[in-house]
Amino acid sequence: VTGAGVAQVVTRDASGRETVQSVSFYNSPQLLKPGLLDFSMETGFSRAFYGIESNAYSDDIVASGTLRAGINDWLTGEVHGEVGEKLLNGGAGVVARVFDRAVVSAALSGSSSDEGSGAQLYGSFETKVGPVSINGRSQHALGDYEDIASLTARENPIRPDFVGIPGISTGLFSYAPPRAIDSVTLSTPLTFDKATVSATYMRYEADDDDPTEIVTATYSRPILERASLLATGYVDLNESNNSGFYLGVSMSLDGNVSVSSGLSGRGGDYGAQISANKPVEQKPGSWGWRVTDLEDDNPYRTASVGYRTSAARLEAGLTQGASGVRASATVEGALSMIGGDVYASNRIDDAFAVVDVHEPNVKVERENVVVGTTNENGKILIPNLNAYQRNKISIDPMDLPINAEPATTYDYITPSFKSGVYVDFDVKKATQSALVVLQDGNGAFIPPGSEGQLEGSDEPFVVGYDGQAFIKDLKSVNTVRITHEKGTCTAQFAFAPTNEIQPVIGPEVCQ
Repeated sequence: VTGAGVAQVVTRDASGRETVQSVSFYNSPQLLKPGLLDFSMETGFSRAFYGIESNAYSDDIVASGTLRAGINDWLTGEVHGEVGEKLLNGGAGVVARVFDRAVVSAALSGSSSDEGSGAQLYGSFETKVGPVSINGRSQHALGDYEDIASLTARENPIRPDFVGIPGISTGLFSYAPPRAIDSVTLSTPLTFDKATVSATYMRYEADDDDPTEIVTATYSRPILERASLLATGYVDLNESNNSGFYLGVSMSLDGNVSVSSGLSGRGGDYGAQISANKPVEQKPGSWGWRVTDLEDDNPYRTASVGYRTSAARLEAGLTQGASGVRASATVEGALSMIGGDVYASNRIDDAFAVVDVHEPNVKVERENVVVGTTNENGKILIPNLNAYQRNKISIDPMDLPINAEPATTYDYITPSFKSGVYVDFDVKKATQSALVVLQDGNGAFIPPGSEGQLEGSDEPFVVGYDGQAFIKDLKSVNTVRITHEKGTCTAQFAFAPTNEIQPVIGPEVCQ
């Protein structure tokens, strides 16, 4: 979480005297730990007409890659490259923490394409002054700078048959990257109220076009017990008709249901919206739904229902708009391969792990929450772990056969973004083991909690209820010595391996 603060460091000398020091700090998720690498590589055909036409791609293969490295506690470096038949783009940048009070970023990239060459400059900063958070950003393109996105758009212009589709502009449109984007945002919680206010100034300049300057102000505040109020307004300093506002209230209800409503206006046009939804939870077997009604010059109404299985999320819905009524169905999931096996799961947006317990029907937990049980091969895929963070994965040993021994019952893993980790709990069957029932000379069970030792073994065992003790490393003839509240005793018994899940021997007399 981005933020600044003050830590209290308490030191104590040999005489017991304490010294308290206040140390300021500033942290940001943009900074990587020293020695930590974050990289990604992609290649394929660029998607064209996204949101307009399905399965449309450009003709040329392109590739891109990014490498970020933590240099030290206050500095992270980054390089990025893009390549295609008509494009070569590369750049480098740094993210630095300055005086433990701010984080600044700077980057320079250059490109060469069939249209020419150019460069792009980027800089940003984030800091806090008291309760006020300040964020600024500046991006400027020089010459004929181009990247994969602009190249794809230029090579795939909007076709005439797209004219008339809602949301598609038919006017002149520049496919080049923005010539300039400059913005600054200030936000702060109010000291005299529970509200938070923020203001943003943004200047946007497209290629061969007059710049757009917009000022936005936002006010948010919790109201009642489980509701919140949001009010925002924006003004275009160069075009008064491009100004508007939004006023909305949202509320959470029992059963993970949320309801929101709002009023909006822009250039003299007004509208009202109300919606309610219950999101589909992450666990399999969860249901969810969503309804929305927007009333303005172009009314829009939609309703959908969703269901999550262990392998995918299913959704069906109806939408009524200016172009009529439309029905849709969605199946969303993922296929992953690790350890030679292929797994079907819900969509993976971050990192994942395959847990191998070597036993079926064993509950597996993530951060002490059950996420599923192992399949017939003793494995399970856990999607959406937190990349670059410690994730606790554990199993329930009560689900294991009594003669199964895991190397551990929990593990901590730190996966990289969009990557998988194989977690092997190394559960093994103790074939030379048995459940031995022990009694004293009077026929009473040996008291629970008594400690025992198998002759020739350095590993002790404990007697449970009803005189039962799980003993490993057995031979054909065995001698055990038991220590309990009344003293010590010795028992002898024979053992022969069987095909039973867990052999039971006894009762044996310990005297």
